[in-house]
Amino acid sequence: MPIRTRHVITVSLLLVEALGLIWWFPYLPMTDLPEHMLAAQVLTHYDAPEMEYPLFISKRFPWNPYSSYFLFTLALGPFLSVANATRLYLTIGMVLTIASVWCWIQTQAPGRDAQVIPATLLLYGYFFYLGLINFLFSIPFFFFSIVLSWRLLHRDNKRWSTTGLLSLCLLLTYLSHIVTYALCGLMVIAQCLFFRPRRLHLMILPFVPSILLLLVYSITDGRHAVTTMTMSWDPLLERAGTLLLPFNIFHDLFAGRWVYDSAALIVWVFVAIIMAGGSLYRRYSAQKTQPAFPVWVTLAVVLASTFLLPSNISGGLGVALRAAYFTAFALIILLPADWDRHSGLRLLMILTCAAWPAVLATRLMAFTSDMRDLERAISHIPPRQVIQPIITDPHSQGLPTYPFQHAAAWYSYYKGGISPYVFASWADHFPVRVRRQFLPHAPGEWQMKHFDYQANETGTDYFLVRTHDERILADLTEHVPLTVEVGDWRVFGPNKHP
Repeated sequence: MPIRTRHVITVSLLLVEALGLIWWFPYLPMTDLPEHMLAAQVLTHYDAPEMEYPLFISKRFPWNPYSSYFLFTLALGPFLSVANATRLYLTIGMVLTIASVWCWIQTQAPGRDAQVIPATLLLYGYFFYLGLINFLFSIPFFFFSIVLSWRLLHRDNKRWSTTGLLSLCLLLTYLSHIVTYALCGLMVIAQCLFFRPRRLHLMILPFVPSILLLLVYSITDGRHAVTTMTMSWDPLLERAGTLLLPFNIFHDLFAGRWVYDSAALIVWVFVAIIMAGGSLYRRYSAQKTQPAFPVWVTLAVVLASTFLLPSNISGGLGVALRAAYFTAFALIILLPADWDRHSGLRLLMILTCAAWPAVLATRLMAFTSDMRDLERAISHIPPRQVIQPIITDPHSQGLPTYPFQHAAAWYSYYKGGISPYVFASWADHFPVRVRRQFLPHAPGEWQMKHFDYQANETGTDYFLVRTHDERILADLTEHVPLTVEVGDWRVFGPNKHP
């Protein structure tokens, strides 16, 4: 089915608007992003004398099932800064995500191309705020793999070129995120068994490169990086709750309550109303949308993965958490697309989808202001220090997650040194590792509100503080001089008894 020009123009403009946020604002409120950028900075600037990273951190070449971002920044290191390489990585991921979803619709749900327009709203959902950038980059290759495997099953011509492209997509999926790779394998096998079981053998060759790499990794670095294969299942309601994550509704385990983004909820309510209006319009139209049985199979697989597969593997790889994102795309495709046949509903949908990045832009302005304060605060800390963050106010205005939880990583990114909660101190899947435990008695990343100077100050040169807890501020003021206060950020130090 031919692609309509108006869809191309609309999606292109929405993507330009969405990508403008990445390139216009210097900081993004992605919780884990500072840790990823710090690891990339260490890899690309390991021998920079002003940083002295070897004093604190060791590095190794990234090639495990979480390496695409680090390989990307390494490859572009001679040409782009880590910040711009990261923006480019996110840009490619977002553009390819929409392109792959569109390709998926064209292949398995013809006549529903218009659904790619509301699908752009998912680019800035909960997973973006978490900052799972390798996972986000794996999304398009999951969808491309579905499309290519479908074509391989249903076409006899161009088999070798399709096999080669599928093999490349599977390899990129593997290098980006192992959970996406596993879900992709399940999806490809399900398609074969449901639609062309006698052609299952055609899927063997495309998987060979990625499986060989996985086997080599498993018997070498994998034995050390994956110390346990324990599995656990969250309660059924919690697994069901993950299906709301792409729409910015989630249960905050640390606050102990359900949290939702009111602006996002309003946007999705408008989308639902517009689609419902399209369904009413369909009753008076002779045109009928073809059923999308292959997409229903995809939806069934990702839903089954959400409810039946382990919620946690090896102490953190949540399948339900990530399967929810694919579920959201499948749901949007399967919802009524008849709104596109009515000019008024079509205009309302475009305006609704265009409004969401504009709302985010106002939030990013406030976040940028907070980050500028952080920049000025850490500018008063000498380079190559051991700092202890005390961040009990990790939120920013209008943002539902914890964008300042890993803010101390920005100090090491700009000035070297180390802090106790960097991913390099515990994440074996990261290509950088802390050489030793520099602050042995830090209270813990999610327990910083329990900070006590006498119990937790050992090894600390400076304290980076964002809190309104008067007890903590009084405790620090009694023992350590206040270096600077900028906005909500304070720096205490140097510590008299490091």
